[in-house]
Formats: sequence, C-alpha cells, structure tokens
Amino acid sequence: MRKRNLISAQMVAEARGWAEELTALEIRGPGDLEPAWRRLEARYAIPYSTFWSLKYRHDLKDIWASLHRMLELALTAERALRAAQDSHHNFIEKVVTGNG
Repeated sequence: MRKRNLISAQMVAEARGWAEELTALEIRGPGDLEPAWRRLEARYAIPYSTFWSLKYRHDLKDIWASLHRMLELALTAERALRAAQDSHHNFIEKVVTGNG
C-alpha cells in the first residue's frame, strides 16, 4: 500500500508540473488563466477541471493514468509545435535580413 501511495504522489507531481508548463505556454497575459485552460481543453480533450484541480487542490493524492498520459502527450505536442514555430520564425528572419 505504501509503494502505491509513493507512485501516486510521483504521478500527481509530474502531472502538476506538466499542467503548469502547458498553462505557461498557452497563457496570453494577466486574466487569461481560465481561458487558457479552456483552449487546452478544446485542443487536447483534457478537462478544464483537471487543470483546476492540479493547481488548487493541494490535497490531491491520485490522478487517473489516462489523464496523466494525456498531459504528457499534450506537452510533447506543444513543445514540438513551439520548436517548429521557432524554426520557421528563424528561417523567415534570416530570409528577411539576408543572413540566410
């Protein structure tokens, strides 16, 4: 039983970190926290309540494995998207400035 509690605590901590990073990537400014969660919910089908619980429920002891995996995959997708955007912007900047 104790081992399960440790694994659950680790999974919650991971999920909390991933949710924070996803939120940071999505948020557009002050007052955009809840709308950012709604956009993430629409894009990745991760319930708004998951983001809310991971941020505000400090007594959270467990998370569904499917939600844990969804957060992981969503963060991987967002990182890939941001890397592709950065690469594209760098290419355009080089073309415009004549350094490419």
